[in-house]
Amino acid sequence: DKTYDGTTTATFDGANTAATFAGKVSGDSLGIASATNIDFDNKNVGAGKTVTATGITLNGTDAGNYSIAASVAATGTADITALALTSGTTITVSGTYTYTGSALTPTYTVTNSGLATTSKNLAANTDFTASYSNATNSGTTTAGDLTNAGTVTVTVTGKGNFSGTATQTFVINKAAITAYTWDSTSF
Repeated sequence: DKTYDGTTTATFDGANTAATFAGKVSGDSLGIASATNIDFDNKNVGAGKTVTATGITLNGTDAGNYSIAASVAATGTADITALALTSGTTITVSGTYTYTGSALTPTYTVTNSGLATTSKNLAANTDFTASYSNATNSGTTTAGDLTNAGTVTVTVTGKGNFSGTATQTFVINKAAITAYTWDSTSF
């Protein structure tokens, strides 16, 4: 079993005493000591997934009586569980945001250091969904508010191969008033 890491690579824990072998003499003690190539059938989360191993080395008190070709494949099953976003996740919000009176669209990337792939980036709506809440300068917190000045919390919630949540904040700055013309009727 393993936690999702973006690859099909599996590791052997060395505890496979229940292996069965075609050609083994009844009563002999034989097991798998190691394997050089072990892979899941695909990289995605799931239970009872097929795992194939080649390059097997035998162990057990009777291992010296047997040979196994490097091309012989052993199959078994194992699970891949979802990678929790609560650890190793970084949300990077790009740019500066200032109140315009209209809803803003923040640009951000979500990465996770738990991925064994070259790219650690997660894909919106495939690997996570995002929601926002804004603690505005008026003192209220409003879900989904990307219009008003204040501190916005981005919450990403894992889906598919990811679980849990991660958060990051960014600020929608107040718009600056640069000039004012007095209305003579206001005096």
